[in-house]
Amino acid sequence: MNSTDAQKNAAWIRSLQSFLNNVLANIIPDVRKRSRYLDARAMKIWIRAFTHETFDAVNNNEDLEYLG
Repeated sequence: MNSTDAQKNAAWIRSLQSFLNNVLANIIPDVRKRSRYLDARAMKIWIRAFTHETFDAVNNNEDLEYLG
């Protein structure tokens, strides 16, 4: 991945994290509790959940859908 792709990927992750924070704010009003759902470990799962198999054949939502 070149630096431009890495920057786009990092921007997408920040955007996803912001989106999730806004959605979860309605469910989990406490910022400290909500932050546990948005830390680096949790974001790995969120990223997989929002990644389609046509974008990444390995790290995508198919296993999560199967477990579902």
